[in-house]
Amino acid sequence: MGDYKTCKTHFDVCNEFKLIVFQEKKYTFQLLDKIAFHEAYLNALVHRDYAVDGMVSVNFTSDKLIITSPGIFYGGVTAENIAKHEPRHRNKALAKLLTEYNLVDRAGMGVLRMSINSLRYGRAFPKFTELDDSIEVSMQGEFLRIGVFVLANDDVEEYGISELLILNSVYEIGAVSVQVLMKQLAKFVDNPWEAIERATEKLASVELCGIKAGIFIRCKQEWTKILSVTKLFRVTSTSSKHVAMYKYLMRHRKASNADIKHHLGFKHTSQTSAFLKSASYVRRSGRGPSSIWKLVD
Repeated sequence: MGDYKTCKTHFDVCNEFKLIVFQEKKYTFQLLDKIAFHEAYLNALVHRDYAVDGMVSVNFTSDKLIITSPGIFYGGVTAENIAKHEPRHRNKALAKLLTEYNLVDRAGMGVLRMSINSLRYGRAFPKFTELDDSIEVSMQGEFLRIGVFVLANDDVEEYGISELLILNSVYEIGAVSVQVLMKQLAKFVDNPWEAIERATEKLASVELCGIKAGIFIRCKQEWTKILSVTKLFRVTSTSSKHVAMYKYLMRHRKASNADIKHHLGFKHTSQTSAFLKSASYVRRSGRGPSSIWKLVD
């Protein structure tokens, strides 16, 4: 009964809305996203260890929600792989019951839904922590990045985990390294680079660009206001060549000087060599015509 009362109290909080006005259009947002809370709470109930004394507890402090459940991770699941690991049910009968009553619809989707319905507000990923004899998941509440929220709500079907992560990553900052994004997306998708390519093609507000230090996704100039970017990420005339080389090496894994010269359209070998030597995100093995270039791990 204690769990039910706690859950009901926080569903009431999920029904509390605040009003914002952006470019003369009104939007309402929840202090807690109902779907994110629903998934986190049911996840705690179905995966808790009922052999351990205690109860699922919910603690909401206006800016943070913490749900704690008895027991530790089960069946090879960890805080790092929880979003991608094949579902492991400690309590199989309970999991089946919740599915039959449509309280959950598909195993393994809870963490993804929690993440998407946090990111669409500009809130951080849910954080899972294994303590001595319990699992704690914490999520931001009330915090809002208006530009991300407006874009995600105006066209909600277009924004998955990759698109929302990109928008949140460039918000205010203006640009984010592709390497950083791939590391974060690896927790959710099998091929982070393909997910990034698809997302940047879909999003009108960002673009791939390249500099000597690596490949980035940056906010386009005409979208800086809505994404609260005050300083545009600067690139040079070689930006498109950096992007083209990166894509080539991601696809083929390695390339010779001649491959790169042909692919990037350099007229002279010396131009190719100078370009490659300036790029710190690639490394060379061998010398002269037999040189092979690969991306830095």
